[in-house]
Amino acid sequence: MLWSLAKHWRHLNHTTLDIIDTLVRVEPQGAFDLLHLIELLLAVHDAGLSSRPLSSLVAEVCADSPPQSVVLHPRLTGLGSGSIGEMAALSVLAAAKRPTSVLEFGTHEGCSTWHLWANTRPQTRITTLDLPTGMTVSGSSDVGLHGVGSRPFFPKDPRVRLIETDTRHWTPDASFEADFCFIDAGHTYECVKNDTEKAMSVMVPGGLLIWHDAAWSRDSYGVNAYLRDLRLAGHQVHLVRTGPYDYSALAVLTVT
Repeated sequence: MLWSLAKHWRHLNHTTLDIIDTLVRVEPQGAFDLLHLIELLLAVHDAGLSSRPLSSLVAEVCADSPPQSVVLHPRLTGLGSGSIGEMAALSVLAAAKRPTSVLEFGTHEGCSTWHLWANTRPQTRITTLDLPTGMTVSGSSDVGLHGVGSRPFFPKDPRVRLIETDTRHWTPDASFEADFCFIDAGHTYECVKNDTEKAMSVMVPGGLLIWHDAAWSRDSYGVNAYLRDLRLAGHQVHLVRTGPYDYSALAVLTVT
């Protein structure tokens, strides 16, 4: 099976495949995880979007001196919450931007919400949207992640406001503005288009718009296709490049 799959993975050499083959026999779950990581990395490679180093983005968005450190949660799981590298990059961008108002589409367990909260100033307001507990909807992706029963990472702080709704039914208040937005709710083309257009309607010039899962195109994911269409329309969307050994499929746009 591995050799059949490997025909499509042009970047793997025989030594790597031998290691994977051994893993299948000794630790099947570890082999599955490794194979999926390879698929994710190849999706980033083939995403059709240019990339920019995280350090370059920080220098561009930073109002004065760049942040000297960021805070990461000690119990990151990666499932539905982004990789450790992605949460680190999101934290760095939030700390560098020093936003006044943060908007998030897709709270899930509250992991990204926590990192936005922990790496912004005490006066920063955070508004995050997610489906109510127990609710599933059609026309979206990742049905198994809909309507989570608990949000163990969610910050217990009055400056963080959770709005439980389908983001397609949410209408922002006329006075609402944001200068930082993270989009990680429904991943179909329709959902990400809805969330992005609503985000752009409230973003101030110079605001930072960040998408999660900007490369994956299976499992009814349409984020990559939508971002490629944004590029064709003239928007300067870039993947965020972290380190050579980190997985990250974040994409970023500075709103003009």
